[in-house]
Amino acid sequence: MDLSEPDDTLPNTPEDFSDVTTLEATDAFALLRPVSSTAQNAFNASMNYILKHAQQFDEEHYRQFLHAERAVPRAASIYSETEDASAEEHHSEPAFKRWNGAFKFSLRKSPRDAKAGWYLGVRDSKSRPPNQGVDLLLAPPTREWIGKGISESHARLYFHPESYRMVLQARHTVVVGHIGKTIRNSQVEVLNDPDLIVLDNFVYSFEYTSHFRSPEFEVELSDYLRRFYKPQRTINKLLSPVSIGAPTTLGKYYCSPKAFAQGTFGEVIAGWTRDGSSVAIKHFKNPNERKIQAHEELMQIIGEHPNVLQLLECVAAFQGPIPTAHCIYSPLAIMTLRDIINSFDTNTFTQHILFENYLSGLSYLHGKCIMHRDIKPENMAVLSFHDPRGVLLDFDAATTSLTSADHMQGTIPYLAPEIIALKDRRPSPYAVLIPYDKSVDIWALGLSMFAFITSRPWSWRYFQGERGPDIYSELEYDRFRAHLIKLTKAGDARYESRRLLFDYIGFMTESHPKNRKTASSLLKLARSYIANSVNESISITPKRTSKHKLEEENPETKMSKRPLIE
Repeated sequence: MDLSEPDDTLPNTPEDFSDVTTLEATDAFALLRPVSSTAQNAFNASMNYILKHAQQFDEEHYRQFLHAERAVPRAASIYSETEDASAEEHHSEPAFKRWNGAFKFSLRKSPRDAKAGWYLGVRDSKSRPPNQGVDLLLAPPTREWIGKGISESHARLYFHPESYRMVLQARHTVVVGHIGKTIRNSQVEVLNDPDLIVLDNFVYSFEYTSHFRSPEFEVELSDYLRRFYKPQRTINKLLSPVSIGAPTTLGKYYCSPKAFAQGTFGEVIAGWTRDGSSVAIKHFKNPNERKIQAHEELMQIIGEHPNVLQLLECVAAFQGPIPTAHCIYSPLAIMTLRDIINSFDTNTFTQHILFENYLSGLSYLHGKCIMHRDIKPENMAVLSFHDPRGVLLDFDAATTSLTSADHMQGTIPYLAPEIIALKDRRPSPYAVLIPYDKSVDIWALGLSMFAFITSRPWSWRYFQGERGPDIYSELEYDRFRAHLIKLTKAGDARYESRRLLFDYIGFMTESHPKNRKTASSLLKLARSYIANSVNESISITPKRTSKHKLEEENPETKMSKRPLIE
């Protein structure tokens, strides 16, 4: 029988359990179906036990997770000849039929602890308070079943809030079928589709239903995340079951069959690990073994930091006619700062939080003697809306050199004056040609944050009297600094805290690199403001219009028409 469309017909249904027949599978996103004869007998016994003890048993809670497909005469029993004789004892009630069906999972039917998930096992104590114990009654709490291979709260299944997949955590021994792996002592494993779950002689088949990949389920998922996490928790469309469809595998990782970003290097795919955590998988089109190894070495130096992208591993095969290479990173961002600039409005406190996050990551990198060299909003991730965390991405241009004369790295509008001077092979306004250092990252972060705070993509053309190249020049720089001074001197009290951010940007965009503050000194200032903030809250809301055309007017005219702070 197709697990995605169970048969709801229930012949000879006892009147006092008729509600079970109305538990349609259409609201279930997954089913756990008994497969072995022991598991099927236990399911039947649980159904009959609930019927018989409806008045003194926590019937309503257990029955909402039961999907009864049919009740058949006792003669149609499928008991195995190898079944323990004790398993037959509890079937002596002639008033009840034999029940077939499955356990159902629905985001509309909450377990006792919605965030913890569904506990499955045998309830061995009638005196237990109603808000404790199992959710999926795999077998009734009778002597015939207790101690027969299933423990009370034997395991739990929970819905992972990052990958939107079901994860099994074993409290006692469980074998997960698709990998044939035994897990125990709180070990976890994300479930495949379909999959087998084995608890001693109790074997179950787990499978997502067609509802799991429907637009209706995405609406339920959005509501679920807001109800049980935080109001601003939103779905990461990259991992939505509707978007992914049937996932593929890459070693021990699961991934979307479609890329969400592409470039000359290859493509980036959303995926998840065996514990359900989300990851980004970069697939290289024409991998170079030397460059991949150098990248691995750099990422090993970087290590782990909450505001810096982490390399989990590289899976590569350079032998053979077609070399392949995949690098797996954590975390998977919900969007970049460029997306926020284009499509969302943020309040001042949120801007301070993300500013502190990016400074924290950059200070960490500089402490490791690493220059990023391509800081820009597209390489600055935002992980979530409910509790935003900024993460620095893309270390393809990074170097461990203390100084560099390589002016081919980075993105032109964000290049510091000393790099432009190297490109032009002419002295910069302050000195002869010299190699640049990590202060170029401070410059680029300052321009990126200016774009974020003013809520429009960065461009030098904003400060040009006529159309021209989107690149630093002394004239545009002088106009930019003059406008920045106006913003820091504004008289409107509403912008007091935002003026502080413009002050920081002023420190970061000094033309002379020696005059720019370091990431660590700026980080102290940012943390001091956040520590002294009282009753502040995060706010990231969609803009009324998400498309911003590049304005290339005279900056004096443009700014009078539409001030950068609104």
